[in-house]
Amino acid sequence: MVFYSDFHGIINLYKPVGVTSTDCTNWVKRLLNIKKVGHGGTLDPFAEGVLPIGINKGTKLLEGYLQGTKSYIGHVTCGYKTDTLDSEGTLESVSSKSLDFDLLNQSLKQFQGTFFQETPKFSARKIKGKRMYKLARQGIEIEERPKREVTIHSIKVSNFSKGEFTIEVECSKGTYIRQLISDIGKSLDLDLTLDKLIRQKVAGLQMPDSINHWDLMKLIQDNQAISGKHFITQE
Repeated sequence: MVFYSDFHGIINLYKPVGVTSTDCTNWVKRLLNIKKVGHGGTLDPFAEGVLPIGINKGTKLLEGYLQGTKSYIGHVTCGYKTDTLDSEGTLESVSSKSLDFDLLNQSLKQFQGTFFQETPKFSARKIKGKRMYKLARQGIEIEERPKREVTIHSIKVSNFSKGEFTIEVECSKGTYIRQLISDIGKSLDLDLTLDKLIRQKVAGLQMPDSINHWDLMKLIQDNQAISGKHFITQE
């Protein structure tokens, strides 16, 4: 029998759409029957992709190991905006303005490099001990939202049409992609909303090497150890 209490490391888990990062952490905790589990780098419920899960001593690995770049691919729709800056929020505005490919690419240039990014009001970041998304749900407005220094290493557009496009971003830890899309929209006087997001990479963890929860469950049911490309071990 495999005893997962003796395992220490990071699982390269693929988070599906519709669940929170905490849901995934709790699920792994119950599945492996271990006490110490944590995740590195929150993914919003509407997003999917690589979610590092630290188990046992691997939880201490997360902070240091995950300082590397992250990469995302997302789908953006022009013409509406929500309070959460993604497709799951409450509609705030609608417009009929069209995208211009040249103007969009010109705008992207100002978002490359290092700058201070405003934190979305619907985020897990804490202010005076309270999560910002909880304050937002209570209708409490924050006059000046906190900012964080981020770096956009690369950003490019593909599959462009006048109402939508695909965006690929490689960035530093702490970058909010939906805030980035909203800011790009502001620079063009357009309503842009991120309605799909896939995280393809977190530091050395790649999406092709990730394991989904069904396959992870099968490993456990078959009494097999988590190993190889799905698991970074910590002695």
